[in-house]
Amino acid sequence: MFENVTALIIKAVTPVHAGSGRELGFIDMPIQKESHTDIPKIEGSSVKGALREEYRLKNEEKIYDLFGSDNGNRAGLIGFSDAKLLFYPIKSIHNLFSYVSCPYLINRFIEDLQMITKDRGEEKNNLQSNNKEGINLGLNNLSKIDPNSIVEGKAIFTDEEKDELILDVFSFTNKKNHEYDELLEFLHNKFKLHRDLVILSDEDFIELISLNREIVTRNRIGDDGITKEGDLFTEEYLPAESILYTLLLVNGIINDKQNLIKKYKSDFPKILQMGGDSTIGKGIVKMKICDPSNGGVKDE
Repeated sequence: MFENVTALIIKAVTPVHAGSGRELGFIDMPIQKESHTDIPKIEGSSVKGALREEYRLKNEEKIYDLFGSDNGNRAGLIGFSDAKLLFYPIKSIHNLFSYVSCPYLINRFIEDLQMITKDRGEEKNNLQSNNKEGINLGLNNLSKIDPNSIVEGKAIFTDEEKDELILDVFSFTNKKNHEYDELLEFLHNKFKLHRDLVILSDEDFIELISLNREIVTRNRIGDDGITKEGDLFTEEYLPAESILYTLLLVNGIINDKQNLIKKYKSDFPKILQMGGDSTIGKGIVKMKICDPSNGGVKDE
């Protein structure tokens, strides 16, 4: 069992191709998605591999203690959950684009943060006592979103002056629900989102992101500079500005784990490359440590 859990926030600076392999459908090379929701994700092995490579390039002498041996005979100190989507960027006529989420994603994020604080023995201070599930994140307690409170065609968004918001070709009216003002304030400010934050129903969210996938047609050029017949292929990307999070999991198999974790966090990379297509500038992401017991996302 893991002895410690920490959340890491991932923000895509450029489009990210964490691929799932070739398929026979419309998209030759799709990105990884959850099988039960079709929502984009990044496998924990991809997150671990990207960080391992970053530490290898730094000639980190403790790389095998942290990530395990190359031959698989030795487990490492740290592991990672799949990187789960939290905000998806959708173009808007009001503010260039908006960060869009849904109750399913936000409630899952809160549940994962609750797991972190419970793991640290902080549930008495961080959970609400008035029968609402919540967590103290340096502000007041945050309530989960009732999925039934947001109906089709309506949304909760941070700009109180707007009664209507147009995302892509869809129009949503603002369902002002002040019960979630505190949650919106935390998500908007602590994640330093400089655009509208929009919460749609789960159904509207799935439909909107399915119609706003980033799909690029690429070609292979031979040594003679000519594209051969049949060398066109389509590749899918997670859009730039997407925000995900993963859980850093620490086990108890190494005696000197406290010093190792302290060093790991002090050397934690702020920018790294994740997924494929590194030679064409894809997969550049920013990463930050999110400490739910100390006010949210850390800048350092």
